[in-house]
Amino acid sequence: MPKESVHLMKSTFFLTAVFSFSAFAMENDKLSQFTNLNLNNSVNNELAEFKQRRTTLLSLVEKQHKKTGPILLVAGFDQELLEFEQEKSFYYYTGIVHPGLTLMLEQNKSSIYAPKYLRDPLLWTDYSVVSQETVQAAGIDEFLFIGKAIEPGCTSALCDSPEHYANLISNLKKRIQEKQTIYSLNSTSEGLYNQHITFLRNLMKHVPGLESSLKDISPLVAHMRRTKSALEIQKMEASIALSIKGFNKIAPKIRDGLSQTQIRTKIESVFTACGAQPAYYSIVGSGDTIHYLHPKPSHLVKVKNGDLVLIDAGARKEYYCADLTRTFPVSGKFTERQKEIYNLVLATQQHLANTVKPGFYISNRKEADKSLNCIAKTFLKEHGGFDHCLPHGVSHHLGLDVHDPVTDWEMALKEGDVITIEPGIYIKDEQIGIRIEDNYLITENGAQCLSAALPKTVEEIEALMQSGKKNMIR
Repeated sequence: MPKESVHLMKSTFFLTAVFSFSAFAMENDKLSQFTNLNLNNSVNNELAEFKQRRTTLLSLVEKQHKKTGPILLVAGFDQELLEFEQEKSFYYYTGIVHPGLTLMLEQNKSSIYAPKYLRDPLLWTDYSVVSQETVQAAGIDEFLFIGKAIEPGCTSALCDSPEHYANLISNLKKRIQEKQTIYSLNSTSEGLYNQHITFLRNLMKHVPGLESSLKDISPLVAHMRRTKSALEIQKMEASIALSIKGFNKIAPKIRDGLSQTQIRTKIESVFTACGAQPAYYSIVGSGDTIHYLHPKPSHLVKVKNGDLVLIDAGARKEYYCADLTRTFPVSGKFTERQKEIYNLVLATQQHLANTVKPGFYISNRKEADKSLNCIAKTFLKEHGGFDHCLPHGVSHHLGLDVHDPVTDWEMALKEGDVITIEPGIYIKDEQIGIRIEDNYLITENGAQCLSAALPKTVEEIEALMQSGKKNMIR
């Protein structure tokens, strides 16, 4: 692979497919022209989408806030010995995967402030230097160093050495002297922007007046991120497909004596083998922990015949998440009681999926007849009085984050939202915990299940578990 291709691939995540697939196509003259054309079109579409998001954000800020000033978005930072993970909203507006960057957006110009390194980061990290070419490829107008050179792997939200941020600090001081407002993500309500906020708080030590000049735009960002584009849906479908593959691989291998951590490891290994990561730590509950909502799998807890095993897991590829849950009988067959409860949970989910459409809510007690949480409780109450056995909400938004940000839980759902529907029944005394979770796209007139390929009925679950028993890997 050419050097420039490697450089851009390491710095800009969304360009990876271009270089890897183009290299393959170059080896096959018959495929080369066709493949390069389609890949270039795909990447150009994605580049255009990132740029359009930035333009839309500028318009929304201008419309809602009359005072002029730049938008400041901050990338994630290095965490020693951990794989770098980009801040999700920064990725949403740039597509660039590199730590320590600051994006400054204005109506007539966009700029990236990037770390300057004393030596090649690839010697210590999994990313290369961000260059003018990288930034231009992402559709950003201007490339600037953020300050004095640092060692690779040392970007930090602490700002404890102001000389390393001197150029950004100088720019912000000038803006504040000109009485400009600085628009940024400055909300702690959902804990999504902790590093972002830490960076801003520490910048305040070196930029007098920054705190009073900041205006939070996280509600506008959440508003934009909730409606998924066709490209985003494609990425989510890819993550969902990998998640389904993981569930289909693990189900036939569940057996008496397997530990919870073995189950977790097996399903997550499918994700990583396909170039993805777990979207969150995979939940495995059984026996005494089956009624817990988020039990941490233990190597000491073995599943046994007669148990149910609840697995809540999802893959994340190209930063977009899946979030699925299935409940399996260890023996491969549900007992009559387990089957009764399972079918009720399934009926609840199907009722919610058949009911939801634009104008409904995830949670809104004032509009109970249109609130998924209230509808689920009512349905379970009317079908056996199991409403008290559902202790959690039955839905949340899904996207770049497993729990995508929302501005208001009582805001009506609209076309383009992606949500989970995940009712459950938990009966501690009977060691029953059953949750069924799928991912849905809200359409013009209803909801489309994006994870419909994953077996779900009692018959499908039992057939899946029996399908690979002869070839179990111990």
